[in-house]
Amino acid sequence: MLWFPSAISEKLGLALIREMGRDPRFAEALKEQLSKAPRDSAKAEMQILSLALEGRIEPVGDAISDRLAQALQDWLRSL
Repeated sequence: MLWFPSAISEKLGLALIREMGRDPRFAEALKEQLSKAPRDSAKAEMQILSLALEGRIEPVGDAISDRLAQALQDWLRSL
């Protein structure tokens, strides 16, 4: 699916994997975005990947349980 996988930075790759673990629909949505957008360069593909993560909130901290993080994400999606 990716045309320029070696261009993905470690930071971007980790963020994508983390989001795939959090949101089971993320990978399918990302595949759809990639299939519809022109990707004539590594820069263009990285922009698509970065934009897919834009606007997503990552609750962090010792007091944030997986259950609370999931509840927050579900609530945000319902808005």
